[in-house]
Amino acid sequence: MEENEDSKMNLFLTKKYKKKGRIKLNDTNRKTHNKMDDDNVLTKIQVNFLKFLIAISNDIIDSHFGKYFMPINYNIRKNIKSDHISKLKTSSIKDILRMNISPKFQKYGENYNKKIYDFICDKVDKDENLSWVSNFFDMNYLEVFNKYYYRINREQNYFYIGDKKIKFSEAKPFYYLLEKNKSAPLYQERLIKISERCFIGLKKPCPEIFSICKNKN
Repeated sequence: MEENEDSKMNLFLTKKYKKKGRIKLNDTNRKTHNKMDDDNVLTKIQVNFLKFLIAISNDIIDSHFGKYFMPINYNIRKNIKSDHISKLKTSSIKDILRMNISPKFQKYGENYNKKIYDFICDKVDKDENLSWVSNFFDMNYLEVFNKYYYRINREQNYFYIGDKKIKFSEAKPFYYLLEKNKSAPLYQERLIKISERCFIGLKKPCPEIFSICKNKN
């Protein structure tokens, strides 16, 4: 029996299967994680502030001890997990100054700042005229943020520890961060907003900040 043309064609038909797995969305439907997101803004502020803490401490000890603190390890500065921020907020300046330094200065040893702190305390203990230095070291993280760092306008280039007047030299308050981003006013607003939400006048944990990108099915 002779096969017709249709039956011959059917022998060579293949079934097309759809690929398994999640259907990819167009790039236009995908949220881009950028520097304006809460977590990135908070990281910028915290990294900048901890840099400021080292700098203002150096401004304070500059003319009295001939020693200087080194930058804190960046992994500590960039950590914005809620428990870490809460711990920082309850920390005194002396707690922060004794943290491990940046690996960039590893020739000094990671405990270098702790050694400098102990050296300064020994000098302060022997000279009651330097007690104001201890007063600063005993201050709280949030207290320094509010009193010395968070300055939106460039009003003066000095600060006081008790009745001791000290010039901002190494330390760059918050307005320097704003000026650095003067070409991006929306980003400046984000810096101010996140600072006020997480640090200004607060003695409680900063709300957990997440940036979540959800896919639509």
